[in-house]
Amino acid sequence: MFCEQCGAQLAATATFCTGCGAQIPPSAEQPSPTLPIEDKQSGKNEAVVPPPPVPLPAAVPIEARASKASEYKVVHYTPTILKGESFHKAADQLEALINQYSRQGWSYVRIETLRMIERTPANKGCVGIGATPEITHLLDIYVVVFSRP
Repeated sequence: MFCEQCGAQLAATATFCTGCGAQIPPSAEQPSPTLPIEDKQSGKNEAVVPPPPVPLPAAVPIEARASKASEYKVVHYTPTILKGESFHKAADQLEALINQYSRQGWSYVRIETLRMIERTPANKGCVGIGATPEITHLLDIYVVVFSRP
């Protein structure tokens, strides 16, 4: 299933688009045709429902795409809680960040995790003394995405 607004692929049970936030109208479920298939081992005929056809995304004229251009803001988010505190404190911090930008005219879009590799290059040292190997660390950074027309 695809979003009619932006063409993003959606789960069959989606009610909102994960790409643009548009509400997805409920689709009328139609019974799928069944095809008789003979089981070679038992000789029995069983009905098999073929998978539904995959709809193509709606074509959006270039003029319409240009008119829906949005400005985006990506904000770094690191929740801070003390050991033993509830995760609710981190949720409250996220809520405060979203409300802060909403008051400035920004609309919340989504939160993303950016996986980065931090690399410290090797150091040959002086004549081999003090040499250090290359060091790499995986880092996960959380960012909150906002948009406005």
